[in-house]
Amino acid sequence: MAQNKVEKLSGIHDDLANWCIQVLKGRPLRDNEGLIMYDEDGVMMIDPATPSEMNIVRQFLRDNNIDASPRAGNPLDILQDAMELPFGDKVTPIKRMNDGS
Repeated sequence: MAQNKVEKLSGIHDDLANWCIQVLKGRPLRDNEGLIMYDEDGVMMIDPATPSEMNIVRQFLRDNNIDASPRAGNPLDILQDAMELPFGDKVTPIKRMNDGS
């Protein structure tokens, strides 16, 4: 009996993990008839995850002690590089008028 419960819970866990993967990868966008939609170039349109779905994914990862450690070449590292400002060391502070200086 206990083994049956473990198997059921394991199956639920696997199903939820697979659902999370689908949410993160994006699911095909479908029209009212359930047909997959394509853009004018023939590329399949993706239905982005909702904030609620992303919260479920976040909690699932957190509950399973999965975190992202920065390392060279991973998507988080690439995102961080993309967010850096392109000014380098050549930034000059701008003085505001009437700031008393």
